[in-house]
Amino acid sequence: MSYFNFIKKNIHEGITAADIGCGSGVYVKQMLESGVSFVYALDYAQSAVDLTKRNLADMNTERVKCEVFDV
Repeated sequence: MSYFNFIKKNIHEGITAADIGCGSGVYVKQMLESGVSFVYALDYAQSAVDLTKRNLADMNTERVKCEVFDV
């Protein structure tokens, strides 16, 4: 099962989700489009967090928190 199919099947309107290791933010964007209430976009690399923010620039980012976070 691809990650996109996993999100489509399991992520739905009204939930809070986290993308740990958000990379470019492609999955964060899909989750936002699925109607989640809030997404935590976390990565250990500042460059990945910056890229996620750039890739979400055309979306309402009030429902996203992008942060450098090392688990």
